[in-house]
Amino acid sequence: MTIYADELFAANALSLLMLMYSYCILNRIKPRHFRFIGGAAVCGVYAVAEVWLRLPYILRAAALSGIVYICFGRRNILRHTSHILLLSFAAMGITLAAASALGLGAELIKGYAVIFSAEPVGALIYILSYPVYILAQKLRRIQKKYVHITIFHNGSSIKLRALYDSGNLLKYHGKPVLLLSWDAASPLFECGSYVEMRDMSDQFVLYETISGLGTLPVVEPDKCFADGVPRDLAAAVVERKFKGKYCGVIGDMSV
Repeated sequence: MTIYADELFAANALSLLMLMYSYCILNRIKPRHFRFIGGAAVCGVYAVAEVWLRLPYILRAAALSGIVYICFGRRNILRHTSHILLLSFAAMGITLAAASALGLGAELIKGYAVIFSAEPVGALIYILSYPVYILAQKLRRIQKKYVHITIFHNGSSIKLRALYDSGNLLKYHGKPVLLLSWDAASPLFECGSYVEMRDMSDQFVLYETISGLGTLPVVEPDKCFADGVPRDLAAAVVERKFKGKYCGVIGDMSV
């Protein structure tokens, strides 16, 4: 099979764009369009160079890290790279499974799974693999009612279960606000009561209910993890306990 440089460049650049936008959708990250275009161009050039110069397969890991750096910057580069790599494997797995079920197969050429060899059907399967995977993940998240939260603040830490509520739209300095009951949050503060903590606080978030406006004391934790993923959240403390098997309420975690 003859592989043309322009087709190889275009296929890999397009694949990279699909991969990055899918990753952003799944992780609620704001896409950086111009950075993604630059990363796609680099990906296309590297794919051509790998085939033309017969570069070692192991260099792909370094190339991917460089492309992730272009797309997202240095912050959390290892986490981004590992998650993007897993997403890429998932898309490839769906494609190869569907192609095999349809009897198309995938031809391996110099380390590449040439899924476009049965085009246009093979290409269509690959393109559809991303929305299929995204839909599956979205449905899984809809079914997931609770979020496991870990907070580190002032040398202390707490772990709790928070209810996911899309109606919680509170923001503090642009950050999503996690509502915590005082019983759960008290280990983070050197206070004996909620009233004392509120009197000592100099940060508040404004909220609105049917009965009117109000304020809640709020803190910006040193670190916060939601289901093991680092999140930049603020935490507002309420005096009452929540009814149910949870100690907090969290809404949209995108920033």
